[in-house]
Amino acid sequence: MAVIGYAHLEPPALKAVQDLEKKYELVLLAFQKPSATAELTQDQIIQIQQLERKLGCRLIAYE
Repeated sequence: MAVIGYAHLEPPALKAVQDLEKKYELVLLAFQKPSATAELTQDQIIQIQQLERKLGCRLIAYE
């Protein structure tokens, strides 16, 4: 199972992210590079989408 966490950015990289946030009035989250996304069957995709709607969130499947 993939473990995903926030990326540890050096000050110049953090400033680049903050500059884009300010420029586009966004909030950007930097995550460490995870494993590849999972290859899903159509049935799995449908079940995940149903759960997303029920929970009101976005789910991403990783291998």
